[in-house]
Amino acid sequence: MSAERCLMTARVDRHFAHTLDPAGERAMREHLPTCVPCRARYDKHLLLEQLDPDAAGPQARIASGLGFAQARPLARRAAPLMGAMAVAAMLALLLTRPSGLPADAGFTARGSDGGDAAAQSSYVVVYRRGADAGASRAGDTIHRADELTFTYGNPLGKRYLMVFGVDEARRVFWYYPAWTDPKTNPTSISIAPGTGALPDAVRHDLEGSKLEIHAVFTDAPLTVTAAEGLVRGTPAGHAPVFGPGSLDSTIKLEVEP
Repeated sequence: MSAERCLMTARVDRHFAHTLDPAGERAMREHLPTCVPCRARYDKHLLLEQLDPDAAGPQARIASGLGFAQARPLARRAAPLMGAMAVAAMLALLLTRPSGLPADAGFTARGSDGGDAAAQSSYVVVYRRGADAGASRAGDTIHRADELTFTYGNPLGKRYLMVFGVDEARRVFWYYPAWTDPKTNPTSISIAPGTGALPDAVRHDLEGSKLEIHAVFTDAPLTVTAAEGLVRGTPAGHAPVFGPGSLDSTIKLEVEP
């Protein structure tokens, strides 16, 4: 299918113009891995974003697509996508950018204590939605009644992701995948390379005063029971290891009433 005839092409443009709603954002993310023309157009936008000193960057546009930021239309995006000077600049950038790292790999893992340097290129960003306030990026503190949702960066192309929280009593709270039926044993969710969003807001009845969010990137699916067994079987003060090639991006949060 050509980019001109693909109905998703407009959604790619709207994503970078900060005018795409959450439903459209999710549909676009699911579509990108299956459509070469749309992925190529997405990559062109990424390159233009790097060349634009006034661009808001990946965090702002993903947050906008999740409904967590005021949309900021970019008037220049209405112009033809690739001018002659932009093509030349894009080629120069392609020749100098390190291989294997996409142009929108803009964040590093927070809360990690060193570790393998490769893990620093995978990350998760937490957004909170409180009962008495709008949605915003979480800092070091969340409130007990907050709903949480997440964006992630996957520049190394890991195929699966799971996100869960662990409190100081080593209780585990599942965000992705959802796990509400003890008779089931769901696995980590499939993800595409680059940046992505997990738009479903999830609230748990948190009991402790601390919550450590784990975003575990793997090459093979991992079950929730296996992950919980590794968390509870790891001595206090040590980081669990979720298998060969796994990357665990963590964020430590204080939980307030």
